[in-house]
Amino acid sequence: MTDKSRTQQKNEFPMNWKEALDSLVGLSEVKQAVKTLYNRLDDRNKRQQAGLISEHSEPLSLHLAFLGNPGTGKTTVARLVGEMYHDLGLLRRGHVVSANCADLIEEHVGGSARRTDEFIKNAYDGVLFIDEAHQLISSDFGKEVIGRLLTALEDDRHRLAVVLAGYTHEMGELFAKADVGLRSRIPKKNEIEFPDYLPDELFEILQRFLTDKGLITTPEFNHTVKKIITQMYEDRDVARFGNARAMRKLADDIEKLRANRIKENNLDVYVPIIEDDLPEEARAFLVPSAPDKDAIMAELNQLIGLDTIKKTISDMVDDLETQPVREKLRQPIATSSLNFIFSGNPGTGKTAVAELMGKILKGLGRLREGEVVEVRAKDLIAEYLGQTAVKTEEVCKRALDNILFIDEAYELIPGGQNNYAKDVIGVLMSYIDNYPNRLVVIAAGYPDEMDAFIRSNPGLVSRFSLIDFPDYSNDELLEILELKVSKQKIQLPDATKQRAKAYFETERDKSNRTREPFPNARLVDQLLAIMKRNQNQRFRKMGDPSELQIYLPEDI
Repeated sequence: MTDKSRTQQKNEFPMNWKEALDSLVGLSEVKQAVKTLYNRLDDRNKRQQAGLISEHSEPLSLHLAFLGNPGTGKTTVARLVGEMYHDLGLLRRGHVVSANCADLIEEHVGGSARRTDEFIKNAYDGVLFIDEAHQLISSDFGKEVIGRLLTALEDDRHRLAVVLAGYTHEMGELFAKADVGLRSRIPKKNEIEFPDYLPDELFEILQRFLTDKGLITTPEFNHTVKKIITQMYEDRDVARFGNARAMRKLADDIEKLRANRIKENNLDVYVPIIEDDLPEEARAFLVPSAPDKDAIMAELNQLIGLDTIKKTISDMVDDLETQPVREKLRQPIATSSLNFIFSGNPGTGKTAVAELMGKILKGLGRLREGEVVEVRAKDLIAEYLGQTAVKTEEVCKRALDNILFIDEAYELIPGGQNNYAKDVIGVLMSYIDNYPNRLVVIAAGYPDEMDAFIRSNPGLVSRFSLIDFPDYSNDELLEILELKVSKQKIQLPDATKQRAKAYFETERDKSNRTREPFPNARLVDQLLAIMKRNQNQRFRKMGDPSELQIYLPEDI
């Protein structure tokens, strides 16, 4: 192999590998995993030198799997691992040869094995780092590469360490679908998870890039860019976020825009970066001022009834407000889902609560817009194969940064004529997993039907939290009626209130007998329409405007 840029020599780092590892931003779990690996190998070396282990005994595997998104330091850590193996005397050179799938695959029989052999030979006495290794199961030629690697992982382990790297989920599929020998040669304990960088860590990485470019920042600029990075992190696609790569691109864009400004205005080289040097795509993350969360919570608490729901949302707010503090403390965060099943009869306040929840999540900075995008479940299902997924994806994209409210969600239970409902669920779960900070999904419907819906797919249970919306009591319905009438500036005498309460009781009994869903607040609207119609008739008969200022018992 003649491409020298593909090979990193072991003296690339001006400091030893331990110092270089400690100097990396973040990655505390990764650092600990590498140090634990070093301690295991060093201890084994010493036991072997003391004669406690036979030189013919089975050696520890040097092969590793690095799991995580791009830009999380996998390549850098692979180079440091090579240095570590060299210092331990396990590899003669400790250099790293990097490859991706495109480098290894040739689309003719035998070509991929030959290319793989070239990379393996160049990596002898060092580390072969294969990025995006999960792509190897996507074709027969990739499987040819895996076959050759399996041989090298076993036969050349005394002079070769292989590091397979890729996205967490896809790497899981690689080990599940590839030859079982791959997992036996790179056991689960040899996996290292590379988490996404936190906002403060991303800011530090950006600062390092800018410092390397000789660019000067100001407190004002730093304050602005911190807000941008925090929002980038919140809005990230958790399965594809670029991490340090995104910061490198941002630094490059800032450098270009600043250079243009300096040239056009004939400014001094020492002029610091300003907000105008930020690219438009970065400034788009500067969200407008959020609504007052406390004021919205007060609005929620003014709703009639719904006591358990108010408590659930209050607990959610407390949980979300403590999360950033827990992240900084590096505490494990076990939060309940922000996606909900709203289970209840019509008129129980589901839509009103969804709208307030959107405002609350915007106030907390969890959703950029916080509007409610409302659809009916059957509107997501198309008539022909393949169209349902496309239709659902269009709705999900439109709902990003907002709440997607799916009414009558039980229509998505697969079976019968509902052949394509599973496609809707598949797209929904994908968006929920990939955009947890940009999309909240609320599925609403009748209690029994929603119970069947949540049991129709095991994936729904882990992704949704259940909120039950109970029927309003007769007293609560009367309170809703009084509130609506007061807004009309019309009197509601006690006798009329008693008549209304009797009306609610009669309608509730009717619903119980017929087993029809009780309409709740919608019943109040129906009653108000009847009262207004009868009031109009009284006015026409009497001709007295005062008749329009009071509702009488006979209006019901």
